[in-house]
Amino acid sequence: MDWVHLAEKMKVTVTTVDEIAGGVEAVLLTVAARLAAWVAALPTVALVARAIRVVFALEVGLAWASAVALEVVGRAIVHAWLAAREWNAQKGKTDAAANERLLQVFCGVYFVSDFLLVGLLEVPRALAGEWVHLAALLFPLMQVVATVLTVERAAQYHREAAAEAAKAERAALRAERARVKQTARDAARDADKEESPAPEARQVARTRLDKRGFRREVARLNGELAPLVEKLRAPGANRAAVLNTWLDERGFAQVPPGTARGWVPVVLDAAGSDAGEAGDAARED
Repeated sequence: MDWVHLAEKMKVTVTTVDEIAGGVEAVLLTVAARLAAWVAALPTVALVARAIRVVFALEVGLAWASAVALEVVGRAIVHAWLAAREWNAQKGKTDAAANERLLQVFCGVYFVSDFLLVGLLEVPRALAGEWVHLAALLFPLMQVVATVLTVERAAQYHREAAAEAAKAERAALRAERARVKQTARDAARDADKEESPAPEARQVARTRLDKRGFRREVARLNGELAPLVEKLRAPGANRAAVLNTWLDERGFAQVPPGTARGWVPVVLDAAGSDAGEAGDAARED
């Protein structure tokens, strides 16, 4: 195996491994981003549960249940506030407005409660000289950030899903309109085909022969002159009409009215008739 083929195989292998690793990393980051906001609430929940247990002398289970309830209520309040804000931004003129200000007050009460319950035991120690205990207030601060982040991320997920659904609906509507228009065009085209008359046969200009050309044509078609001569010699025959019919059948223009006197003798002469017969034909015409 030469080095070129080996390098190509290694390149394909590296690309495949990189795609697999990228997919695994994307999954891990997605899971971590979803869990981070919830995990960030654990220190605050623990500190709030400790304060509730110490101040109100509750059992550990009840203290933790109270702290978790406070966290769940807080996220519900923040979610309601962001939903009301978005509703007021997108509602129609005739739609009722959501009470966004009241929900903002509830959010403030929730955040202040978090800070008070966490700092209830830590702030007195900080005031007593142990300033390091003020660091405990960072947990409810991060809890505020995590709560808003979680609710806003969920709202963004629903907004994107709604946007994709609206885009798919518009695409389906455009496709349906295009189908209806195409059906209408096809129906109109079929109706035109049924109603339009058949195209008229194209008129071809007929060649008008002079006497010299007529003699050449008669000589070329000498074998066909016997029936013509018989019709011309028939008693009472309209020789001009017979001659014009013969010309018309062969695609030539008819002789002008009143000129058969000069044409009929030409036919008879070309057919080998005698001069007397030609003269009689001319006189009869």
